[in-house]
Amino acid sequence: MRLTSLLLRPPPSVGTLAVGTRRPVPHPVLLAGLLLALAGCGGGGGGEAPPGDASALAPTLDLDPITPSDRPCAVTSFRPRLGSSVVINPEPTLIYTGPAPGACSSLRMTDAQGQPVATQVVVQSEVAHPDGGVVGRITLRPERELVPGQSYRVLWGEQEVSVLPAIDRRAGRPIEAVDTPAKRWAVPESALIQPSEINGLLEAWSIAMTEDRSTKAKALRDLMPAELPHLSNPAARYAARIQTLRFETIAEQALQLSGLMVLPVQPDGSALDYSNMPVVIGLHNSLDSDPMGPSTAAQRQLLTGLLAAGKGHIFIAPDLDGLSDKGHHGDPPYLVLHHNGTQVREMLLAVREHIQQTYGATIGKDIRVVGDGSGGYTAMASLPYLSTEGTVKLMSTLSSPFDVARSFEGGILAMAGEPRNAYATHTELSALPELIMGSLSGLIDYQDFSPWSTEVVDAQRQVLPSFLSGYKEGRFNELRAQWRVNGLVRTPQRFVSPQTKVVMYHPSNDGLFSAQNTVDMLTRLRSPDHSLASVQRGDCRESSPLTLAALPLWQSPTKQTAVCFGYQMNDLAAEL
Repeated sequence: MRLTSLLLRPPPSVGTLAVGTRRPVPHPVLLAGLLLALAGCGGGGGGEAPPGDASALAPTLDLDPITPSDRPCAVTSFRPRLGSSVVINPEPTLIYTGPAPGACSSLRMTDAQGQPVATQVVVQSEVAHPDGGVVGRITLRPERELVPGQSYRVLWGEQEVSVLPAIDRRAGRPIEAVDTPAKRWAVPESALIQPSEINGLLEAWSIAMTEDRSTKAKALRDLMPAELPHLSNPAARYAARIQTLRFETIAEQALQLSGLMVLPVQPDGSALDYSNMPVVIGLHNSLDSDPMGPSTAAQRQLLTGLLAAGKGHIFIAPDLDGLSDKGHHGDPPYLVLHHNGTQVREMLLAVREHIQQTYGATIGKDIRVVGDGSGGYTAMASLPYLSTEGTVKLMSTLSSPFDVARSFEGGILAMAGEPRNAYATHTELSALPELIMGSLSGLIDYQDFSPWSTEVVDAQRQVLPSFLSGYKEGRFNELRAQWRVNGLVRTPQRFVSPQTKVVMYHPSNDGLFSAQNTVDMLTRLRSPDHSLASVQRGDCRESSPLTLAALPLWQSPTKQTAVCFGYQMNDLAAEL
């Protein structure tokens, strides 16, 4: 469902905060150009954030208490949709409400004759519903592929949730890979990028992006080698071949998805031996201002892909459902947990099979994941799905809204006149309404949320005072519940990936989503519930000479995040 279609009727009252046209809040990389995309916060990274930035925030992990109620066990949403045919490797997902933790029966599958289908639980969690009881989520994965032409039952206790006829399609089956010329980062418009061009990427791009500020730009560029040594000289050994890979999907809005694939190759374009080669996955902000996906080779993921391929890694960046190399075909699953996790895994499966079919090689099991903004949320959402497909060595995130409910709630209450809490300290309130509407459209399209957006904005796309006051008074608790069940901080979901190093970057003055998200997520991941190699704060170097020189050049609520992006990439280049 397109976001504009949510405006079903003009409500009677008019608010005061303009939302603007259907143009998602621009990603900081697109807003800030050169230094707000590459140069910024800090060299070695890896440790705790320095004094004075977001490390000063205290954890706020006061969990929402679960109050038992007489709320019946009821299905809120089920995917695949009722009546849908399914791929032979589906991942049925149920969202439900119930009276108390564990009170509702577990999900299971049988064949048409009632024989059990062996499944594994990928994700399972229950959180407090604001009106009492719980709202829960469970995702299953059959241990064997289903048989095409046969039907399967999904049962919740004794209740039949759905009958799924399996067809001869498999999520993650590659369809085609086509060369795609680079369209960004001051490199030749070619699908084959040479090592020298990767090694000169930062300097070439800095000149191209800052030619209108030549004096200041030169001063900034002079700081780069010391502040961004691994980006200034990434030591690329291989050329990079840029391709768009299309593959079958479990998603319902399209029969196929696409994504960016960058392969290391010889300078003449011939393939390497890809046996046991590691993989880097780049994940984008799904509410970016550009309607095209990473597969266009015109998005910021191309930079990560060139760095990774030059260092001998296969790089992939999936276009989430709703985006492709051909533009929008629906709203993306913005901050919708299940769809973000499954589609990352699907592209990994497709690349693995494509490399096997095309080059006769089995790629390696080592995986590194990097994402910023909602891409960092997608990265963490994908960890349970990727952990069954390989060994995730690195999880790198930047300025991500891990606590979906509190991120939105802090801003909404501030807009309603309440004092700003830790989740709204630096929030640019004028940017928040577009993010809320992006979330609503994702919940409606992918989680069957009731489309009452006309109670949020009017026909002129202004936030209604009645929504603000109603939210404060608890009249929108179903929306609160939807946001809670898509969060990653305050849930019992365990992250079991014992070789994963987690590094989370978040500047203290992020104007979209508070650094409290990262403080709380780090605290949560350090608890004994999880099994990870290490959990640490990425260094945004907010007091570095380059940061202090760059920030005054731009006006943007996300400029601190975009500056830090440069250091996240610098640290990644050192990691590869």
